[in-house]
Amino acid sequence: MQEPIKYKSYTITYDPPPISLRGHDYQFSHDDYDGAPDGGDVRCGSAGSIMNCIECIDDIEEGLETPEMPIFEGTRNALNALSIKG
Repeated sequence: MQEPIKYKSYTITYDPPPISLRGHDYQFSHDDYDGAPDGGDVRCGSAGSIMNCIECIDDIEEGLETPEMPIFEGTRNALNALSIKG
C-alpha cells in the first residue's frame, strides 16, 4: 500500500475503488475535514492522480470552486467529454 502524501494541510491517499474507471483512485481531505453531511465542507474529493489532487486542492484553497457545488476531477473529465466547461 502506498504511504499517504501530505500537501499543504491535506492528506492524499491511494485507495482505488473496485471499478474499472481510474478517475477516483486518489482521495484527498483537509486535516480539519469532519465529513458531516450538513457541514458544507468541500475540502475533500477524489481524482485520477496525485497531480490532479494537488490541482483540486489548489482550486479549493484559491476559492475557485463555489462551496455549494465543487467540481472535482472526475466531474471535470465528464463535463469535458461532453464539451461543457466546469
